[in-house]
Amino acid sequence: MKTTRIPHILAIALTANAVSTQTTYNLTHRYRQAASVIPVGDWNGDKHPDFLVGDPDKGRVDLVSGYSFLPLKTWNEPISNSGFGTRLAARDINKDGILDFVVTAPSDQAGQGAFYLIDGKTLAIVNQGLGKGGTFGWSVCFADVYPFIPDGIPEVIIGAPSQPSGSNTEVGEVRVYEVKNYNVTFVGSSAGSGNRERYGESVASNGDLDGNPGEEYVVTAKGYYSSLSGCGGGYFVVKNGITTTQVNGPSRVCFGSGILIDDVDNDSEKEIVIGCGFNNRTSEAHVYDFDKTTKVWTETRQVTPNPFIPNFGIDIIRIPDLNSDGIDDIAFAGTSSIQLWSARSFLPLDSINFDPTTAYSRTQLAHFGDLDQDGEFEIGIATQSGSFPSFASNLQIWSKKTWPLTIADNYLNATRGGTVNLDIDAGRAYAGQLYMVIGSVSGVLTPGKKFGNAAGLFTLVPDALTFLLPNLVNHGPFVNWLGFLDSNGKATAQPRWSSGNVAAYAPLPMHLQVLVIDFTKPDFSYLSNARHFIIQ
Repeated sequence: MKTTRIPHILAIALTANAVSTQTTYNLTHRYRQAASVIPVGDWNGDKHPDFLVGDPDKGRVDLVSGYSFLPLKTWNEPISNSGFGTRLAARDINKDGILDFVVTAPSDQAGQGAFYLIDGKTLAIVNQGLGKGGTFGWSVCFADVYPFIPDGIPEVIIGAPSQPSGSNTEVGEVRVYEVKNYNVTFVGSSAGSGNRERYGESVASNGDLDGNPGEEYVVTAKGYYSSLSGCGGGYFVVKNGITTTQVNGPSRVCFGSGILIDDVDNDSEKEIVIGCGFNNRTSEAHVYDFDKTTKVWTETRQVTPNPFIPNFGIDIIRIPDLNSDGIDDIAFAGTSSIQLWSARSFLPLDSINFDPTTAYSRTQLAHFGDLDQDGEFEIGIATQSGSFPSFASNLQIWSKKTWPLTIADNYLNATRGGTVNLDIDAGRAYAGQLYMVIGSVSGVLTPGKKFGNAAGLFTLVPDALTFLLPNLVNHGPFVNWLGFLDSNGKATAQPRWSSGNVAAYAPLPMHLQVLVIDFTKPDFSYLSNARHFIIQ
């Protein structure tokens, strides 16, 4: 991504803070003693998605029916007290169209750790890979990185953030295993660069990130936690079969407790979202975009919980489009609640509150899909107590039942009139630049058109309002519709109408965009996505 092009994740978003949204979630099931969970699709073909649940305290993993919530298959730990089920991963290894599974067991092999391969078709444990200690199996993912050029068969990536075990150095290690034909071969490793970095705290992958052959995977090193000073300086690395790129994060925030890799803003380029949710003093996440010209990952946004929740960012997943703006949204986990955020505007939509097993449970999330086929999706919340598995861990399954927020979320009541705060957030790249709200009552264009040199597209159908509005901004009801973005690239426009001014025109649907102008050139620099503003 070129540095001059700001993706839609930074698009200026218009949301109505004054609109109250109420969301009701019903707890449909509680699966006891579970610390890890992943979706696996409809394994048994009954049209209900199924899922894997790991219970490392009992040393048990269940393949659970999304219809009956009863186990379709149970695996018990081959070696007792191994932590079997601490982490789970799924991918089709042998190209038979069925997901295969990996289960980690950090205390297996007398503390050296191991992972187990399960054939997703026969559900048999077909092999294992051995570790070298250091809580081997604390994190796991798949990525096709070996050999180079990659062969299309994914490798198993395992994190051991306490490696070497029993020392004060504990730089951390990530090991790579080839699993061709279910034969497990260790092919290489990487380690942290300093003492107590906990390299391998999280690992994740999602295909190709840089346009080169093969896939990349991301490893975080969050630093050692101190109750007095938080975590040391954290970073993440992006690796493939031959290259490693390191990106330093902010210090003292336990950078890297969770990773999301996805095209979160629907701009056809993937972003990396890093969570900082290990302790209550640092609840935040950071978003990074890749510049294909400079080959640099650059931070483009910082996200903090609103309202505050402990350990926000300890896990991050995509969820379906909640506010009907055309982009799937994001769930950020804390230890006692989950916040659901718009991926377009990066503003909170609502939250799920649940009872954690302890104040420091390590929450893991999974989007299952529609388990009960009622037209709404379900989310799984696995809570692992403390730093290690505990009998108090459990899986809670929450179902979205009502969500009155619609695409017409910027709303003003024509009878009462009033003020609506339209939050403008362009991101730090546009700090100090001039912005102007422009509009239309005639709808939006598909596809849009270029507007000078501005990144983004002009998508309004031009009409009288489009040409009249620039002469009206900051007059009458159009308060702060023209101004300068602050040092964070933010501002607030405030439509203010009395009932007498607008009642005769209701219902009145408007479509708004925000144009950003670099007045130092001068030149147009960006256009936001179009959003509705409705008076009715």
